[in-house]
Amino acid sequence: MTSSRIVLTVVAAGLTAAMAGLSGSNDANLALAVGLMAPFLVPALWTATWLIGRWDPKILGGAALTAIAVFMVSDLPVSGVMVGYMVAGLVGAWALGRRWRVLPLLATVGACLVPGFFLDLQDSSVTVVMAELFSEMSSEYKSTLPEGLSVAERDAALTAFNDTAEQFLAMHRQTWPALTAMGFMVQAALFLGLGWGLARLRMAAVPLPSVRSLATWRAPFASVWVLIGGLILSLLGQGWMTTVGWSLTLGAASLLAIQGLVIQAWLVRMALPPLGQTIFWVLGAFFLAPMMIGGGALIGLADQWLDIRNRHRSVSGDN
Repeated sequence: MTSSRIVLTVVAAGLTAAMAGLSGSNDANLALAVGLMAPFLVPALWTATWLIGRWDPKILGGAALTAIAVFMVSDLPVSGVMVGYMVAGLVGAWALGRRWRVLPLLATVGACLVPGFFLDLQDSSVTVVMAELFSEMSSEYKSTLPEGLSVAERDAALTAFNDTAEQFLAMHRQTWPALTAMGFMVQAALFLGLGWGLARLRMAAVPLPSVRSLATWRAPFASVWVLIGGLILSLLGQGWMTTVGWSLTLGAASLLAIQGLVIQAWLVRMALPPLGQTIFWVLGAFFLAPMMIGGGALIGLADQWLDIRNRHRSVSGDN
């Protein structure tokens, strides 16, 4: 490796080990800062290191030594999370180098974060952790109520808060796998973008994923069958089958909603001037977001068969 690549590898290794050690700090603010930065900075550094190193096997040796150091300075859950970040960054850089498409890229990199996520739960479960969090929030909310309220008013306010929390928890219990997967994919997109930007500072040509034009993007047709299967499981299944069903439904519906929003954007761009497009999306985001997203899912579902954009181009002669 050149000296610059060695320096970047040392920086990535040093910061990874340092953050692993500091995450257990008694200083709550310091531990919080590390917890907020590590999920993005650590994998981004390893992404940049691998992209700049151009598949140099010595980088893998450095990553292995770093993993050993991480296990020496922190406990198992923290070590598992940090090593997961490292692996996600390296896998993401490798996939970028092979120019994977965006959806498989984010899904694969997000999957690398799953083992560390469950290690961090420490024999608990996602639903239990969320319930504990809302219990703490309820106590905090109770302490912030104005002292001038009567007992009945305080009880009514606390009951309303708890009812809202219970509704959210009930929804979360059914959809947490899909929500977690989406969160991992968003995290992967953010740190891969950051890592790509860091590599771009050192190299002029950094590989990007293979992308199609947004105007022609379509969700895989398999998402239709996933949606149907998810609905069947969610309506007829029991226990974990219901959770799986709602998660599949949410995941497939999200892809179809994105496809529908792309089609809406394409139609709006054809029908309105730039100022009208801006007004449309601002008003839609503030006042009609649920309708636009729900309608987008229906439009995306219909487009799987109708191919609205190509049909319109064939009629209008627009190629």
